[in-house]
Amino acid sequence: MQNLMQAIADQSDLKRSELREAAGLVCEAIGRALDDGHVISLPGLGKIMPRKRDSKPSGDLLTARIKLMNKGDKLTPTEPEDDPEKP
Repeated sequence: MQNLMQAIADQSDLKRSELREAAGLVCEAIGRALDDGHVISLPGLGKIMPRKRDSKPSGDLLTARIKLMNKGDKLTPTEPEDDPEKP
């Protein structure tokens, strides 16, 4: 996480404490959405799709599929049939 934070700090005017808070909020929101079974589309990365959940003594294990974007591609909006949030 330190390398990621440094890469973002190098391209931003935000203070490191602000970056840390923002990163925590983003990770928390992504975790909640995946926990609820939603497909996450992240520009610059691709789509994260939850697939399977197993309960383990140490905590739940969520298996997800990540479909990476090809370099140079623009991320298209999630199709309604792919996104459980949309009707």
